[in-house]
Amino acid sequence: MTTYARIIDNTIVEIPTLVDSFTIAECFPAETVALFTEVPDGTPVGATLAKDGVTWTNPPITPITPSPSPAPPQIVYPVLTPMQFYLAFKPQERIAIKTSTDPVIVEFWDTFQLAVTANAGIDPNLASIQEGLTYLSAPTEPTVAIITAERIPQILTGVAQ
Repeated sequence: MTTYARIIDNTIVEIPTLVDSFTIAECFPAETVALFTEVPDGTPVGATLAKDGVTWTNPPITPITPSPSPAPPQIVYPVLTPMQFYLAFKPQERIAIKTSTDPVIVEFWDTFQLAVTANAGIDPNLASIQEGLTYLSAPTEPTVAIITAERIPQILTGVAQ
């Protein structure tokens, strides 16, 4: 089958799709046919014609880059009552938190106490709550971990211990 292309500035910008048994003249009006030139079969859109009027140079092949994997869905935790949050800690964890002199841990527990006083919920989606729990699982020296990293999701969801 003969291939026809519309060429602008020596570059193929369009190759019409024809049904095998039809010619370009049978598919388009004369003024449209006049826009197209015969080119070698297999010449792609974007190919350029050299100054010699014979040699075609195909455009560079752009590799297909796979789409990045979608980010995992972010978990949205329900707001907990102060009692749900309190009971999500094991007794020995609560004792270790309450008796700690580490200022970060003291501040974390003070925030909890303020929620109790204000009768406000604890929003486990807040960065401060999540960062506080992460700190409890891996504090800086000389404080030891009060909870394990595996406990964080349980506490964030208010699973009573």
